[in-house]
Amino acid sequence: MSRQVAKINSEVCFKITDWNVYIPLVATGHELMRVAAEMADEVREIEKTGGTVLREPHFKGGSRGRKRALIEKPKRD
Repeated sequence: MSRQVAKINSEVCFKITDWNVYIPLVATGHELMRVAAEMADEVREIEKTGGTVLREPHFKGGSRGRKRALIEKPKRD
């Protein structure tokens, strides 16, 4: 969806000058990105519920750890 928004924006910004065409296309791009963001949030919630999200918290020295569960100590790589 975000690739499609980029295509729409490129067309609107560089090729179209008629505002009767321009405005609906800009609105379409905004709506598409809004829906994509909502879908990404939904997927994130599903992944968190199933414990499939990979989290990579940082340790004091700057190295990263890895964990899946929200309440779990990270393991050093």
